[in-house]
Amino acid sequence: MLAMMLLIKPRSGDAHGGRRSWTSGQQEELQLQALATLSTIAPLMLDDYITCQANTCLLLLLDWCLHADSFSGQGHSFHGTGGRGGKKAQMRFCIRVLRSMVCVGHEPLIQDLCDQGALGQLLGVLRWFLDTQETEDDVSLEIQMDSQLILSVLCEGDLHRKELFGSDGVEILLQYLNVDAQLIFSGLGHNKLLLSTVDCVWSCVIGCFNTEDVFLERRGVHLLLRLLQASPRHMLSTLIGTLLELCENPQALPHVLSWRGEKDVTAPQLLLEIWRKEEELMGITRDQRGSITGTDHSNVF
Repeated sequence: MLAMMLLIKPRSGDAHGGRRSWTSGQQEELQLQALATLSTIAPLMLDDYITCQANTCLLLLLDWCLHADSFSGQGHSFHGTGGRGGKKAQMRFCIRVLRSMVCVGHEPLIQDLCDQGALGQLLGVLRWFLDTQETEDDVSLEIQMDSQLILSVLCEGDLHRKELFGSDGVEILLQYLNVDAQLIFSGLGHNKLLLSTVDCVWSCVIGCFNTEDVFLERRGVHLLLRLLQASPRHMLSTLIGTLLELCENPQALPHVLSWRGEKDVTAPQLLLEIWRKEEELMGITRDQRGSITGTDHSNVF
């Protein structure tokens, strides 16, 4: 584990210390291979990971990835995909290792990440993609989805961390929700990014009145309903579940009732339309008075 930490450490272009001097291309190959290996073995070596202060090393590497300098990735190796001319390959695998570790569910490790400012750094990653005109390729989408997943795990069920997520985090999520609905059907993976964004709203915003109020003030409910109207069936349950949890806040209901979608559809009309489509797919029939008929149908139960 210690050897892996030494290999992933960012090195300046003029660093030639040690018994062996590597070229910049060789350093990049070793760094990316070490990160890819850590994403698999680190969850199995939890004690060694903690002893080597790997959280600190990874967050320092992530900080290096976000700052511009003279480094230019070669992008020749399998692990260097998408990283030519920049640090996106390193960012991709650094985030992947962090995702693997938080998914272990070890609370002291998660608390250590939060104490070292991981929430702010991950929001910085998302903000970097929003602010830069970065090409939306598979690698970029993966980094953003993994960052949101880590944020969801860190904040879920913890009021203090949701408060740390704060209004800045809410503003970032609102920008992701305000995506062109047609991108959902582009086939590039934006549907997955949207689902991870909605999950992040559920875990990082809902349950804290401060973040909920900001979300409501910025018309977050309207964005969710707009996506609900435009999204395919497999995405509806997550969107409806998030809206349901949000409606526990008394201030949410007026926002729901004031929304108007395409063709001036209201929220109750949209929900009833979804209900009818679900019944049709389940084979449920009703008589003229609206009562369910054929109650022996197995799908009803």
